[in-house]
Amino acid sequence: MRSTRSPLSRRLLAWTALVLLPLAACQDDDAPTEATITDAPTPEIATFAATPEQLAAGEQTTLTWAVSDATEITIRAEDRSVELQLPGASARQGSAVITPRRTSTYTLTARNNPGGDLRPTTASAQVSVVVAPGAEDAPTVALTVSPTAIARGETASLTWSTTDASSVSLTANGEALAADETL
Repeated sequence: MRSTRSPLSRRLLAWTALVLLPLAACQDDDAPTEATITDAPTPEIATFAATPEQLAAGEQTTLTWAVSDATEITIRAEDRSVELQLPGASARQGSAVITPRRTSTYTLTARNNPGGDLRPTTASAQVSVVVAPGAEDAPTVALTVSPTAIARGETASLTWSTTDASSVSLTANGEALAADETL
């Protein structure tokens, strides 16, 4: 006997069978109807410190930490000038030497994501490092000349970069020069 169904209806029947048969097979009266997801152990931050906590611009501080039950640790400055990603067992305790330019708060976030049926957990701690007032905003300048030696009549270019400066002026023989002036 020949089928009177169209090729499209045969495909729909095959697709329906592929979807519905596995679903029907999953309906077992003895099987639990709800899955239970539990949290992974919450990381414990035993210590997170900066030594020293107060310093002058250009000086170094050491961030130290000790953490348990964490699969990764991130340490980040509020201005994002420092960001450390520490995966795995090596992250459990350690230190990092940094040279902060300004007062900042550093946040250590410990995450435990063991996988499986456990939901990831996090814990965090903060430490502030205070840079001496005034020192954090002291302007700096780097000045270069190219080429470094010239003969009379030749030209050289001065280039500079600054940090924490609101303006820059260049003087020659006590007189201010314009940025495009030639001596």
